[in-house]
Parts: sequence; C-alpha cells; structure tokens
Amino acid sequence: MHLPDGLRGLPMLRLHFGLRTAEPLRLAGYAGSTWHGALGHALLALAPASAELLYGSESVGDVPRPMVLLPYASGPEHAPGAGLGFSLTLFGPAVEHAAVVALAVEHLAERGLGTRHARLRLMQASVELADGTLQPWLGPAGVAAAVPAPVTAAEVAALWSGWPARRAVLAFDTRLRLKHASGLLRSAPPARVLLQRLLERVSALCLHYGAGLPLPEDLVRAVLAVAESVAVEGQGLRWQEWERLSGRTGMRMPFGGLVGRLAMRGNLAPLLPWLGLGEWLHLGSKSSFGLGHYTLLAAPR
Repeated sequence: MHLPDGLRGLPMLRLHFGLRTAEPLRLAGYAGSTWHGALGHALLALAPASAELLYGSESVGDVPRPMVLLPYASGPEHAPGAGLGFSLTLFGPAVEHAAVVALAVEHLAERGLGTRHARLRLMQASVELADGTLQPWLGPAGVAAAVPAPVTAAEVAALWSGWPARRAVLAFDTRLRLKHASGLLRSAPPARVLLQRLLERVSALCLHYGAGLPLPEDLVRAVLAVAESVAVEGQGLRWQEWERLSGRTGMRMPFGGLVGRLAMRGNLAPLLPWLGLGEWLHLGSKSSFGLGHYTLLAAPR
C-alpha cells in the first residue's frame, strides 16, 4: 500500500534526556505526570512562547498537542546517584524549540523534582533516528553539537513497509485510553477501531503540524477495509485505574486505561507502517503525558 506524500511533510524529533539524582527522590504515581508538570513550569519560566506552543490551553476539538512525553521505566524510590529520565517527541514547528527544551530540562534539574524538589543533574541528551539509533547531542559539559535534523513520519513508516507479517503484538507499557461510542474501551478494541483512531491521529498531526493536508479518504478506507479482516486477541490487556491531581485546576482527573499485550492476526503487511508510526505518536487520549505508548512486535506467522 502506497504511503501518502503528506507523511514527508510531518517532521518529528525524539529527544532522550538522561539524568542522575543528587538527593533522595520519591516519585509517587505515574512519573510521566511529574515530568510533564516540571517541564511545563520550567518552560514557562524560561520561554513562555515555547510553553504556549507545547502546552497551551487544553486541547480543543481534534487538535492534538505538538509533543509526546514518555518517562523511562523506574520505581518510586531513587537513591542519590540513581539514573532516570524521559523522552520527548516534538512535531512540526515544535522541533525548532529543541534547544529551549534542553535548557528547560537543565533548569528543572537544578530546581528539583518531586514534592521535596530533589536536585538532579542532566548527564546526557540524545536524538533518536528513524531506525532507533541514538545520536548523542548534549553531555554534562553542555552543548556538543547542533540539534540534528528531524526525521519525517514517512521515514518511520517506511521502515515497516513490505514486511510479510501475519501476527503482531502491541505491548502497551502506559495506559491506553481509547474512546469509542460513548466512553472509553475497557477491553481490547477491534482492529478496525484501533486503526481508525490511529489514522485520525496521524491525519490531525499532518493537518495541523505538517503539510496542512489530512490523509486521503480513499487511503483511509483501504486501510480500514484490511483491518476489518484482522483478528484481535486481547486477553493480555487489563484495565488499570489511576487518578492525577491537576496542578492547574487542583481537581482529581481520571487517567485509567488498558495496559498489557494485544495480539493481532491476519494480513498485517498493509497495516504495519501505520502501527510502526504509532510507536512514535502513541494512541488514545492524554498522549502528551505519555499514555498510549506501545512497542510493536511482528512475525511472519
């Protein structure tokens, strides 16, 4: 299945930040929420225009945020010298704010993380290429090189083109909050629903942060027709409850969702480029906090 030209117009820059604790640190709950809030405060202090672009107000309608944050897996307790970090994927015009983001990470490290503001040190920053290779960018001494060029959505999707897969697994390590009908799905979504939501996200990102064009309707129909014949096995998914206290409103917000493994069987070759791209984009709501992230595993049978 031919990939649309519009994917070449969506630049993406995935930054990885590795830090070390200088003091004991305890992160309660989901670390992505802590990093999300700390980075937002740091950006607001250093560069309000960047904070407005990346965070802004609450998302309106179908306009997604131009970023996705993902915390590295870790426990709640961190002794001095422990390593931790997160990745941040920027879309469209947000890629031009990478250097400001790096300064904001240094700022939040000096200010401290968590309720006791435990200080950290930024050890390194790297940029992920389309094939997963990490290219060093910053070190403890500061800037080592100019910000590498972003990849495009087309480059990431193309890596999965032509694979004769008949079986694939989506391993969700952060909660999937997928809306369908009048609420959130609490069990495995049909393949068609999953692909439809994924294509809607790709289309919205291309429209607002790419070349200004949504995905062609005939392509969407063709992909969804293939997805209709794909079987889904969702016994490995489970619902996980969690609430977050909003720093903006002071209200508790439900962030529950599905975690675990979802297996798909059938003619998956036409779907793999989109599923592979979804690893970078995440799926479902609250993706800017890191929710809806999965790893794609594919096999010929």
